[in-house]
Amino acid sequence: MAKQRAVRLGTACLLLQLLQLLQQQLQAGGCGLNTRAALLQRHVQQCLAFMQQGRDPQQRRLALLLLDPFQEDATVHAVFLQSLTDEAPAVRRAAVSRLLLPTAAALQQQQESELLTAAALQELLTRAFDCAAEVRAALYRRLATCEALISPDKRVELALVGLNDRAASVRDSCLKMLRSWVQQRELLLKQQQRLEQQQEQQQEQQQEQQQEQQQEQQQQQKEQQQRDFMAKCGGLVGLIEDLSECLPAGEGAIELAVKELLLASSNEGIDGAGAAVEGAAEGIRCLLESRGTNCLSDFTPGAVFLLRVFAEHLATPAEKSSIDLTELHALLMRLLGAAQQVEQQEQQLLQQMAAAAAPPGAACEAALVEARREAETHQLTLLGCVRQLLLLASCSGVSTQETDRLLEDACEQTLSAAPLVDVRRLLVRNLNPPEQSIYPLPGRRESSVCSGGYSLWPAYWLGNTATAAAVQLLQQLQQRQQPHHQEAECAFTAKICATLAELHEPLETGKDEEVLQEICSAAEGDPFAFSPRLCSTQLLQQQQELLQHKLVALQQKAVELAELLQQQQQQQQQKKKKPKQQGDAQVLHALQQQIKNSQQTYGRLAPVYLVITSELHQRMPWIRQQQQQQQQQELERQQGLLQREE
Repeated sequence: MAKQRAVRLGTACLLLQLLQLLQQQLQAGGCGLNTRAALLQRHVQQCLAFMQQGRDPQQRRLALLLLDPFQEDATVHAVFLQSLTDEAPAVRRAAVSRLLLPTAAALQQQQESELLTAAALQELLTRAFDCAAEVRAALYRRLATCEALISPDKRVELALVGLNDRAASVRDSCLKMLRSWVQQRELLLKQQQRLEQQQEQQQEQQQEQQQEQQQEQQQQQKEQQQRDFMAKCGGLVGLIEDLSECLPAGEGAIELAVKELLLASSNEGIDGAGAAVEGAAEGIRCLLESRGTNCLSDFTPGAVFLLRVFAEHLATPAEKSSIDLTELHALLMRLLGAAQQVEQQEQQLLQQMAAAAAPPGAACEAALVEARREAETHQLTLLGCVRQLLLLASCSGVSTQETDRLLEDACEQTLSAAPLVDVRRLLVRNLNPPEQSIYPLPGRRESSVCSGGYSLWPAYWLGNTATAAAVQLLQQLQQRQQPHHQEAECAFTAKICATLAELHEPLETGKDEEVLQEICSAAEGDPFAFSPRLCSTQLLQQQQELLQHKLVALQQKAVELAELLQQQQQQQQQKKKKPKQQGDAQVLHALQQQIKNSQQTYGRLAPVYLVITSELHQRMPWIRQQQQQQQQQELERQQGLLQREE
């Protein structure tokens, strides 16, 4: 091995170029396989030694690329796994991009290598939390074609971590990976669609009667709409249904992935993998325009989830208002009935198994566990559809008395009759044990394995259940009904005010002269001795204005007298050395007496003014009513004059 770094790098580059030429010859049909093996076999041990002892990251990366054709060797494969944790990001990126993973078919044939493949895959997936953004992006590019090797839980976790990554390149790579998964399902669905179309054409040729032909045409139209919808949305729906094993705990991550795919496709070009996702929104719009939500009963759980996300984030108000809540209510009732029936069947099965031979054998216990698992899966699917339909009703723009009544009934039925299997699964999965089972909140970048501080998290995860969706819809219905209640209260208050106005209608039975005498006597004695209801409104208004002027004048007079008194007192203090004059004392006494008289007069008139003002305030509704009647009479009189002139 050469001592100079440039020589070692140049030699490695030359070997890589020779390897590429040999691969081209092999593809062209030449005999380059033996030559390539003979050329590089002598350098394998040196490359392995250099991977262990080399200090230059670039040299280790080139050595790793040279070892790529020999990954079938266990030693070389172990070196690739060890390079996943190399200190250099370039070496880790090369290991992530070139690590050999078997296909799904090869993995089924080679059962003995499953453990080895699982360990390699687990080591590869840990690179999702690598400190280098280029390594994380390379991981998502590598996993775009290896979906079959990843479990649904890992897919949900990868999507959540990748879409919330701080680096834009990693988020783009994760989004491209999701698009690639959708495109793969799209190809399979297109093949299935061709087969179904061929079978339908053969069935159409066998039909003879006209009535059956008409029914078949209607059925064809309905199925064509469904096929169009599946042709445009099938890949995304398939991805949702494959990830449905993680529901209800993984609902936030799945919703985030679907929303990002729909939003990204509307902002980018519709070529390649983006065309499939772009067609999803168009497929939903076409279905809503053609049939509304009459096709809800034909929807699969994944399609219901997709429709809810579309209605919540992308639908226009017109598209939201096209939702048929009557159909939705009927479908909810059927789903709840089916969930109750499954629960009853599960209870009957448990009773039968308990009444069987005692003690139960291993086969009996296995059958019991399998039956309970199937029943739980069925119930979770039904409750997932119920939750999505309730959330769909929450984001709809329809609000009438009839629809609100139907939705309230659906919420009450859900709260009273829905099984709690989703709640039980969340509690068991997220609390036993809490250090390894609790998932992070959406929008956070921590890994799923944390420790401590989870006392509030069960309440968050329980919000993903059908019961929580029913409570959310009930709260929204209460907010919708609140303005109606306020209008009813305002109308009732107006009616009460009108009644009070009639009760406070003035009697006006007293004479003005007698009333004036009572007011004068009240001003001199008790201000509450006279009854203001006996006075006419015009007289009370005149007396109120007169008393107001008098009170203002008394206030001004009192202020002026107080200023004069203060001036006289200051002058007296300045003339202390001079002999005191009798005229100054008389002036001060007169000013004090006038101030006292003004205060007494103000004290007598102010209560009378308050009594009159209170009476006029109580008469204000009646006064307004009289003014409105006068205005209406005046308007009718003017209209009558105009009609006569015409």
